[in-house]
Amino acid sequence: MTEPTPLTIVWKKNKGTLVCEGPIVIRDEEGNEILQPVAKHPGIVKLCGCGLSKEKPFCDGSHKLRSDG
Repeated sequence: MTEPTPLTIVWKKNKGTLVCEGPIVIRDEEGNEILQPVAKHPGIVKLCGCGLSKEKPFCDGSHKLRSDG
């Protein structure tokens, strides 16, 4: 049996974005799957880490509007 390919998560410190590379399923606290938006880059999902996104849990670029970022 082959080992599954690990998911790679890159944390972009200055933005708070979590960039997930590889197959990923995102679920809410009740276990329901959250549909992912169409990605600019297939196989990459960006999750909000700053709390400003209006599309949580996904990053919508709202961190760019912060005065300190």
